[in-house]
Amino acid sequence: MTGFNVRALVKLTPPDSPESYLDAAHRVGKIPVWIFHGADDKIVPVTESQRMSEAMKQIGAEVHYTEFLGVGHASWDKAYDEPKLFPWLFSKSLPN
Repeated sequence: MTGFNVRALVKLTPPDSPESYLDAAHRVGKIPVWIFHGADDKIVPVTESQRMSEAMKQIGAEVHYTEFLGVGHASWDKAYDEPKLFPWLFSKSLPN
């Protein structure tokens, strides 16, 4: 789960361009990311998160992707119920 806006990161190239997602992934770098998305999101297409997840994998970043069936844009409600989220989040730290 991240606080960055995928659309803002990829706006420099056409949104369906694989390069735009790779560019965004390089900007995020090796920061561990867990992406949550509702499969029924009518505001942000689920393909945006799927493509970003794949781009993060391509650069060798740690990325987890969870897509919730039957969930719309408010996927954070389900994400906060994910029992592994907070242990995973608290296991991360900045490098020395």
